Amino acid sequence: MLLTTLIIRRRYSLKKWLVLASLFVVAVGITVFGFILPALPSEPILAQGKGIKVTAERFIDTKQNFALAQSMLGGEQSEPTDQELLEQLLISELLLSQAKSKGLTATEEEVNGFIEEQRKMLRGSDQHEMIALMDERIRLSGMDEDSFWQDKTTKDAYREAIISGKLPKHLINEGEITGWDDFASYQKKLLQANINSIKVNWDVLENTER
Repeated sequence: MLLTTLIIRRRYSLKKWLVLASLFVVAVGITVFGFILPALPSEPILAQGKGIKVTAERFIDTKQNFALAQSMLGGEQSEPTDQELLEQLLISELLLSQAKSKGLTATEEEVNGFIEEQRKMLRGSDQHEMIALMDERIRLSGMDEDSFWQDKTTKDAYREAIISGKLPKHLINEGEITGWDDFASYQKKLLQANINSIKVNWDVLENTER
């Protein structure tokens, strides 16, 4: 179970959630709420702390792609504020860092198997809005479907997703949390423990071209 599913479950009906939980990561631009793309040295940094960073471009992409997903798929809640969105991105960075520090990894076989599972689920889905959104994401990438799914960016995003997705079970096994319901509280505490060491510069958004 991926971190993304914890967020999607609160925003969509169960019928849509079954498909969205697995495909949302790619459909809304790879980066939403838990999937880290490497920053180029020249990219303006919106927020940065010990071992984590969120670039201005990633924040803007996430915001725009989330709005696109909301408009095409429909949502029960309004879009998050900029502060809420940044906090979710920071949490995703912190969770990935935690997972890696505990030795959690994802093999190439796991990544390829998970991607194939998502493709099969998409082909068998009756969620036409989701399929249309995926088609649009692939079109915007400038690649054909096979190239898109095998692209390094896509595979790296799923690799990070799998690693982060292993953290809750690991924490349960280690006795650090009591169950899935406790994981939401764990995320909040993780952010609170690190927030004072994270520097945020909202001004960089004004100078980031889209």
